[in-house]
Amino acid sequence: MRRLASPILCLSLALAGCGDSLSPPGGDPNPAELIAEGRRLFFQETFGGNGRTCGTCHPAPDLMIGPAEIAALPSDDPLFAGRLDMDPDAARRGLFRYPLGGASPLDPDITVLRGVPSIANLTLTPPFLSDGRADRLEDLSADAVLLHAFDGEADLPGERMPSARELEALAAFQLSVALPDPAAGPPADLEELEGFFLFTGKARCATCHAGPLFTDNDFHNQVACPPRCPPVTDPGRCRLGPTANDCPQSGMSFNTPQLRGIARTAPFFHDHAFSSLEEVVEMYNSRVFDTSPAAIRLGLGPLELTPDEIETLVDFLRAM
Repeated sequence: MRRLASPILCLSLALAGCGDSLSPPGGDPNPAELIAEGRRLFFQETFGGNGRTCGTCHPAPDLMIGPAEIAALPSDDPLFAGRLDMDPDAARRGLFRYPLGGASPLDPDITVLRGVPSIANLTLTPPFLSDGRADRLEDLSADAVLLHAFDGEADLPGERMPSARELEALAAFQLSVALPDPAAGPPADLEELEGFFLFTGKARCATCHAGPLFTDNDFHNQVACPPRCPPVTDPGRCRLGPTANDCPQSGMSFNTPQLRGIARTAPFFHDHAFSSLEEVVEMYNSRVFDTSPAAIRLGLGPLELTPDEIETLVDFLRAM
């Protein structure tokens, strides 16, 4: 199966202007020198912290890190330098601790385990992170430096928070990253078209995965719980907005991820619940999804996909 070509992208929900729909909000692209400075900061600057850069957890080429990449690292890699976010057993599964803080003075602080998301294709996808806690990439970058480079507090000699200009450069670089190139690829073949029509039709994926980057930028709980609850329940968006989609019913709701280049970002979901796209599609084709708050609210299940349809849909996702 070849990589998804731009004709399929343009077909998605009859969106007009495939090429310019992926430009950063606000029109003009960021200056090349600002993006270059952001790239240097991303991969080289530690801000005087524990030795980590942004690229420690978001290495090239896919700008995320999973269990296989972590297993190949030497024991003295800066990734393992974190005190606040590092749990050796969780890290082997590609998961790191994220302290969420109290939702109010009366609520206890909680810490959850989440995977490292790719920073590719952030354009048109705010709010950011699985709980949507950051509306601006500048805020996201500042919080990431504080948590992952300073272990939660810039209190040691030499540690410094990024300047406003550096945060602007980091945001410019992250907005410049598109994987794969939306304009690349050969013309779509018949098999890709079959997968596209499944995606937008019987499989009902486009209910939430719509638009040029295949996301509605909204929040849902699409997995019944149990059987896949983590040891400490992660409330996701519900920690910040208890009236968000599916929060009253389940207490959990998570940001819909964009799907461009999705095959390069395994394992999947915020908690790495699924290791392959086959597992993801099979979950959506099961009662785990049918009985989830999102499926009930949106009237999506059961999908009743055949084995051949599952294979075609997975091939389509791989081609994105």
